[in-house]
Amino acid sequence: MSETKIEDTVDNQLLTKEEIAEVESLGDKSEDELTPEQKANKKLYARMSDYKTKLETSKKESEEKITQLTKDLEEAKKLNGDKINNTDKKENTLDEIGLARKIKVLQEYDEDEIEFAQVLAKGSGKDILEVIKMEQFKTFSEAKREKDKKANLSQQPNGKQGTFEKKDPMFEKFSQNLPRGFDFNKK
Repeated sequence: MSETKIEDTVDNQLLTKEEIAEVESLGDKSEDELTPEQKANKKLYARMSDYKTKLETSKKESEEKITQLTKDLEEAKKLNGDKINNTDKKENTLDEIGLARKIKVLQEYDEDEIEFAQVLAKGSGKDILEVIKMEQFKTFSEAKREKDKKANLSQQPNGKQGTFEKKDPMFEKFSQNLPRGFDFNKK
């Protein structure tokens, strides 16, 4: 981009330094004395100036917030000292061990049972390992396993494995001439 142009981020319109100087020199001239191009440049310059001031004030506010937050952080570090760093390390190792325990216990359950345990844990505010020991979860788990067991024993055929009988056209012609009530299955 050329150095002689200043970009106005609104509507991606550009004003050259000469146009900016011209708008600034217009001063308090009435709208009737200006050309349409000068009017448009004047409006664009006003918008650009307005956005520039807003940008500067928001930048100042952001910098003030950053300095305040860094001061607060330094004060918190002074008050707590090394306690913050030590607890983070201990929590990480405890979380890893707890996670390993949860994985080991949850291996015994299927997805539906785990989802039910999660719902109970959220509702009661307890850990999922505590929920698994609750009577509600045990009852649900036993009922679900019993239902799955019965479903596996009965295994009714679905539409994909149904019997498909292809009829022989010769057999069709032959069977049309048979007397009524004749059954092939009788011996």
